[in-house]
Amino acid sequence: MEEDFCDLTDTDQEKLRKVSRTPASALGTTRKELYDYEEGHIKAGAVDTVINVLKAHNMRYLFTIGGGDSAETAEIIRRGADEYGYDLRVIHIPKTIDNDLPEMDHCPGYGSAAKYNIESLIGTWFDARSAGNAVDLNVVMGRYAGWLAAAGAACRGFGYEPLIVTPENPMEIDEFAELVHARYKENGKLLQIVVSEGAKGRDGLWAETLRGDGGAHARADDIGRLVL
Repeated sequence: MEEDFCDLTDTDQEKLRKVSRTPASALGTTRKELYDYEEGHIKAGAVDTVINVLKAHNMRYLFTIGGGDSAETAEIIRRGADEYGYDLRVIHIPKTIDNDLPEMDHCPGYGSAAKYNIESLIGTWFDARSAGNAVDLNVVMGRYAGWLAAAGAACRGFGYEPLIVTPENPMEIDEFAELVHARYKENGKLLQIVVSEGAKGRDGLWAETLRGDGGAHARADDIGRLVL
């Protein structure tokens, strides 16, 4: 929107090869949303700006990469192009570690994130076990979907079973505390817990704060502090 482009045309092929194997967003990222969720409408002038920039540079193909919010942005731009009569092809590339996009089996990004999560859990488990009596609490990403937390079930192959809490199975915080105490005693005073940041009860997230950027979604606060 600010015409701050990154032209890869003359980029060295060796550098591009390295970028293709580099984690995270090599080209940067943004949380700029075209929809004003507080007001309930598209932000004034936002679509006009996007379409005018695309027109100025004769851009006819736009690829968006990301999860649900990015897909929504793509749809807003597509509709805007139709209204302006601008011939534009908008393609959304699903990429979210939450694995929560409709019509998808496994979103690109989820597999490697789940693998990392499992390896981290195994490492913290052995640390906790070496300490003797311990509760190992792990909070993982997943505001509305518990796929990343659920991946922790793979730890059963290492001879133990973590207690997993996901948004899909709501429980009150006191119910969770009772379950922790029971499992802690059953397991000889050693327990690993995996909690989605979106863990919730009847009245919403266990620990909720509003996003500071005017976005649509609440975010989980410090669940670890709340639970302890």
